[in-house]
Amino acid sequence: MKKIASFLFLPLIISFKTFACEICGCGVGNFYMGIMPQFNRHFVGIRYRQMSYDSHLGVGGTKSYLTTREVFQTAELWARFYPTQRILVMAFLPYHANQQTDYNQTFTKNLSGLGEGMLTVNYRLLDNIADTSLRNFRHNLLIGGGVKLPTARFRFDAADNQQVANPNFQLGSGSTDVLTNLVYVLRRGKWGLSADLNFKYNTANTDDYRFGHRINGQVALFYMRSVRGVWLMPYSGVFGEYSGQDSNAGISISNTGGGTTFAVGGLELYIGRISIGGSFQQPLSQNLANGTIRTYGRSVIHLTFMI
Repeated sequence: MKKIASFLFLPLIISFKTFACEICGCGVGNFYMGIMPQFNRHFVGIRYRQMSYDSHLGVGGTKSYLTTREVFQTAELWARFYPTQRILVMAFLPYHANQQTDYNQTFTKNLSGLGEGMLTVNYRLLDNIADTSLRNFRHNLLIGGGVKLPTARFRFDAADNQQVANPNFQLGSGSTDVLTNLVYVLRRGKWGLSADLNFKYNTANTDDYRFGHRINGQVALFYMRSVRGVWLMPYSGVFGEYSGQDSNAGISISNTGGGTTFAVGGLELYIGRISIGGSFQQPLSQNLANGTIRTYGRSVIHLTFMI
């Protein structure tokens, strides 16, 4: 049982969580992993993510006729495969449903379809996972990266009234982007700590629009407990992210970029080969697009099957 538990609850928090709005790139090119179930096994599953923003705010965050509420929903297939003991490969394929409504609720625009696929590879630099003693410190250090492919349509034409005049209200960024990450997990007994640092290098798309590079990090504390054959793992922590300015034809765009800090809480349930989990992020502080964007809480739920 100890050996099973040691494999079951070593979490991996790899958080290329790049969210924000027209200003910071909320709807397109986001890469989110979160806590992954059963660290040592292949899996396939589906996740649902939701986030919302107010855009085009006035001085002091006041709303006007220009203000819009933007809601981004994503259903995503994700899978993990171990070609060797020290190498793990992950793949993601999202489906987006975006909605934009003006402040007076006089118009609503919707956009839905397949998003941009992503592939990542990580290598275990340090790993004493074979140590099943609950009295010893156990750790895991991974380094890796990947690529986001321009598999979704990007169309930003401010002169077209049939389109949303917002480069973020798209199914994808239309660019090929590079992902890198560093993850460290420390555990003793039923308690553990996970930290990660992630960077996303964005390139220009065929319209010569480039979203700002993104960097983020997270620290989370988790606890493990078995209740009538069901393993529970609650966790909480702090997540921060920062985005540089976007550019169009090589010219930086003002009122883009910014940073946000979130409090994070979640729960994972493990029942045999099935993992069910969810998390919520609540903004603690934010400065997006010089205050013209406001982000709200974000949520994620998943259903995953071990192979």
